[in-house]
Amino acid sequence: MNDATCSVSSCPVTDGLVRGWCKKHYTRFLRHGDPLGGYHRDISIVDRLAMRVEVDGDCHIWTGSANESGYGHLRYEGREQYAHRVAYTVHVGPIPAGKVLDHLCRRPSCINPQHLEPVDQRENVLRGLSPQQIGAFWRAKTHCPQGHPYDETNTYHIPTGGRGCRECGRARCRRAYWRRKLSSAEQMAA
Repeated sequence: MNDATCSVSSCPVTDGLVRGWCKKHYTRFLRHGDPLGGYHRDISIVDRLAMRVEVDGDCHIWTGSANESGYGHLRYEGREQYAHRVAYTVHVGPIPAGKVLDHLCRRPSCINPQHLEPVDQRENVLRGLSPQQIGAFWRAKTHCPQGHPYDETNTYHIPTGGRGCRECGRARCRRAYWRRKLSSAEQMAA
């Protein structure tokens, strides 16, 4: 009979010990390097934020987990929250109702409260990409999505703005022609 218990003082488990820990605490040790888990509950949110920040010039870049758009996130007050919103709330105060935080530095991973300004959603969108930047993005494209070149002979200009590929337009018309022709042939056969 094994009299040993898990070496974590509050854990009563006595069987399946590995390195002096029960399975739960040993797994935490393997994942986080600590049998008590990734974060201790006694670490303040300010310290938790500081643990995951790398200073790059004036920006405080979040090095913890992030979504596909680059916005950092962490668990705070029982739920997953954006790191820049937590940093702003902790260092400045609550975000005003109906406002979102705009990154003045244009870096979604930055959590420096001095680079965050509460604005309404419309203002935040307008501060994003300007119409000139969007237009430049589309003008920079030299080929249509199917790979045909946007040159003088293959490009038509749409009266409301924009451009189209003549080769793709011809292919669309051919498909529509054959679709109508086959449809009418099937109707005559029936």
